[in-house]
Parts: sequence; structure tokens; C-alpha cells
Amino acid sequence: AQICAKCGVGQSDGLEMVRGMNKLITMFCIAACAIPYWASGQNVSQDTAPNRSCPAPSELKISSLYGIWVLEISSADGTQILQRGRVELEKNPEYAGSVSGWMYLQDRKIFVAGDLSQGEVSLEESDDGTRISAVWDGTVAEGSCGKAITGTRRAGEVMTIFVLRRSSGWN
Repeated sequence: AQICAKCGVGQSDGLEMVRGMNKLITMFCIAACAIPYWASGQNVSQDTAPNRSCPAPSELKISSLYGIWVLEISSADGTQILQRGRVELEKNPEYAGSVSGWMYLQDRKIFVAGDLSQGEVSLEESDDGTRISAVWDGTVAEGSCGKAITGTRRAGEVMTIFVLRRSSGWN
């Protein structure tokens, strides 16, 4: 059989043509089988994919708390969001190894200070900058790379749930 009868290119007997087609089909099948395997890595959910560069909560340093956090305070049973605001934390100038900063709720600016130990976050807030008005006990969420903290906030006898999420733009 001739592939190009006009110029005589590709003249071969039937067996050579079959072998050539078999090679082509084999290469195509190998490539086709590889595509789903390669593409499957593209669709792995961020929630389930192990992030090798993401430290465990117990490995985080106090500096991982520095920055701006989005705050939600919910009822003790978690069914109703009571307040939203933000928390800005930085290195505490008075106490090494701790943070201090401000919580902004509605039109109020409230002083906060705290620390991080083995993935556990402790914060104290003060309405007047002198006395403790609420105590926060939270845990860095596993797999969040230090970008989510959940826990309880106790102001006197009132217990609420808080969630802090790293504001976008901060690592």
C-alpha cells in the first residue's frame, strides 16, 4: 500500500503498515491512560490534601498570631452570630513571647493581650486598659496552617463562642 501515491512516500507492505499503526495506537493508549492520572492531582481539595509546608498547631510560633484577624462571636450554643469585628495583634512591647493589640467591635476599641502555647491561644481583653473584662481560650484549627482559631470567650458569667480567621492578604 502507498500512503502517498503521487510521490511514492510511505510505500510498504500491509504488515509494516499494521506494525506502524500498532505503535501509534500503543503510544496513544499510554498517553490517554496518563492524562487521568496527571489530571487527578489537579482536583485534590485543599481541605483533604496534605500540605507539607503547613505547620501543625503545636509547631506555631507567637509571630504566627501577628496581623489582622476577622472575628465572629456567637451564642454559647453556636446558633446565632452576636457580633462581628476584627482583631489586630502584634508583638507585645512589654512581655517577650506574647502578643497585644486591639479588638474592634462596632464602635468600640478594646485592648487585648495574650499568648500561644502548643496550639492553644489565651487572650485577655480589657475595656478600660487596666482590668480584665473577658478571657478567651482557643485552639488553632488543625490543618488551617495557623489561619483559624476557635474557642470560648468568657465575660463575667456570659460564655460565648469565638472564631478568628486570618484576614486575606496575611500569610
